[in-house]
Amino acid sequence: MKVTKDINLFQFKALLDSGLSLTDVYLLEMIDDNKSVLGLGDCITMSLYNLEGMGFIDEHHNITLEGKNFLKDVYSKDLKLRAKKKTPVTYDKRFEDWWNEYPPIDKFDDFSGSRTLRNKKDDCHELYVEILKEGRFTHQELLDCVRIEVEARKQDSYNKLENQLTFMKATSSYLNSRQFENYIAEVRKGKKQRVVDKGTVTF
Repeated sequence: MKVTKDINLFQFKALLDSGLSLTDVYLLEMIDDNKSVLGLGDCITMSLYNLEGMGFIDEHHNITLEGKNFLKDVYSKDLKLRAKKKTPVTYDKRFEDWWNEYPPIDKFDDFSGSRTLRNKKDDCHELYVEILKEGRFTHQELLDCVRIEVEARKQDSYNKLENQLTFMKATSSYLNSRQFENYIAEVRKGKKQRVVDKGTVTF
């Protein structure tokens, strides 16, 4: 692993301009070397979120081809980072509401986490809009489905004394597998406002 060994000031500035840090590079090299990063704790969660957002690792924390290419580029004398900023995308406001409702990571309260739960935003936007176009589910129902699952998983975590939010699907898998359909019946019965109180669920 090279880490910071061959990075000069110009390359370091290019990293910062791209939204990456030396911590991100270090973690990416660890993943490329097939070393587990899960035992490093909550301090690396946002770095993993950043790397996944750049497309350098997938939702299972495996390095992608783009990530491998980036590691080659990062030590190049003629550094041209592939982590280029994307052209701003205008998202449907309903999708933005849903996206912001979805937990970004699996850490909450005193439960540690190791996963990013929001991924592939552009793909998720297309899927979400298509689901709404079907006419079978409303935007509010989809929001409530996320709320109910998150709250149920938090409650289950308190009951089992183990983080159950970590088993929630990342956004792209959630929409592709139509995970919300598992909760739509409960939403339509009016059970929208579960309150998690570290041991008590009320309606």
